[in-house]
Amino acid sequence: MTCRKYLPIFGCLFLSLLFLTSCSSRNKESSSLISVDVLSSTYSGEYTGENTDRKPDGSGTFTFTSEETDSDFILTGTWENGLLQGDASIDFSDGTKLLAEYKDGLINGEVTEHFSDGSYRTYTCSNGKPYGRIKLYDASGNLSGYDYYYQSRTITWLKSQSQEADYQSMQNASSDLLINPVKIICTVVSIYEDLESTYIELSDRDNHSYIGTYKNTEPDKYAQAVVPNLKVGEEITAYGFLKKSASVEDADRIGASALISDIHNLDTTTLTNDTQEEAQTEDLSGNNNLTSSDDGIDEEESETDSEEETEEDTLADRFGNTMPILALFTADYTSGEQAPFQKGTVKYENIIKYPYHYADQKFRLSCTVMKQIIDYDLQMIQIIVAEENTSNYYYATYYYTSQSTLPAVGDHVVITGTYQGNYKNVHTEQTLLQYLIFPCLSVSTLKII
Repeated sequence: MTCRKYLPIFGCLFLSLLFLTSCSSRNKESSSLISVDVLSSTYSGEYTGENTDRKPDGSGTFTFTSEETDSDFILTGTWENGLLQGDASIDFSDGTKLLAEYKDGLINGEVTEHFSDGSYRTYTCSNGKPYGRIKLYDASGNLSGYDYYYQSRTITWLKSQSQEADYQSMQNASSDLLINPVKIICTVVSIYEDLESTYIELSDRDNHSYIGTYKNTEPDKYAQAVVPNLKVGEEITAYGFLKKSASVEDADRIGASALISDIHNLDTTTLTNDTQEEAQTEDLSGNNNLTSSDDGIDEEESETDSEEETEEDTLADRFGNTMPILALFTADYTSGEQAPFQKGTVKYENIIKYPYHYADQKFRLSCTVMKQIIDYDLQMIQIIVAEENTSNYYYATYYYTSQSTLPAVGDHVVITGTYQGNYKNVHTEQTLLQYLIFPCLSVSTLKII
């Protein structure tokens, strides 16, 4: 009877202990040293706010201060089990304010960065890394320009850090030149391609020779070089990093480069529609000739066999020599010409010339299917199309479903999607390896009309 009398009292004491334990593990206001990730960099500083089991958990602020830099900031957000989650604002000491969304401690999705003069910019992050196009806006909210991320750094910033390098120093390949960007004012001498990259022979004002190279197929999410599809004779300022390699690898897969817009009277029956993977398995041992790209790459060119052999041997030797090789991240025309701002439909000559300035921008085309191949395993169709009432050719890929009606050659279609850099159609022309470069399209909808 006595035990029963005291049971309610014991119960109240037990609940009180649980409450006190809970309160001790979750303190409303406390400070601790933690680390946070902001745009690919990790900062250590003081956290003030709610926590559970000594971990940030709830609303709080993070303060970073540094005596070495002027990048002090205060981050306000929400933590879950020690990791930032959801919307956060970051106020920098220079007046910049960054608005972003965190997922599991890393920024993901669209970021807006406001500056003290009222201007701002927007870009995208994935797993904490910024990438792709940056849209720049003035204080009135008008689009004023573009910038791009290359390995989590803006191309504008990389250009500002680029120094003109001495040719002799580049040949000696000092360690500083391998990690710091350089720039060269030069002329395009010749252009070559392999399955993934372009190789541009450059000559500076002192007639020193270089090779600039970059990947020029589908955009590289984090490290896409924003370089125009250049032509022989154009004058540019090339920006890049000196590569350790003193020669071009896989020279037997280098061939002629030709923009599809420069090919007249295109015979679509000669197009292979090969994927790059298929091309890699081909036996190209007999097609390892090097031919320079030029406006006269059509059948109109004719040389004697002996002249061709001499030119091929010379070019092969030059690619094997120790001329400096630059991994390009951008190139500007010395004339000041830039890719124009365009809303809506992009002009064909601009998407041909500046494929990576327009990467991921949306399109809508009415066109005719000139060639197609279906991959039933991947449920993907590859098509070469001609834009309606023009001679503009594109390469496009479309992933279909079991309910889709697939187009045949000659069908008129309307397609929508996004621009995706270059596509290279691999084929041989009179035993010479050649790459025709098309604008590449990723198709999201396809309608036969």
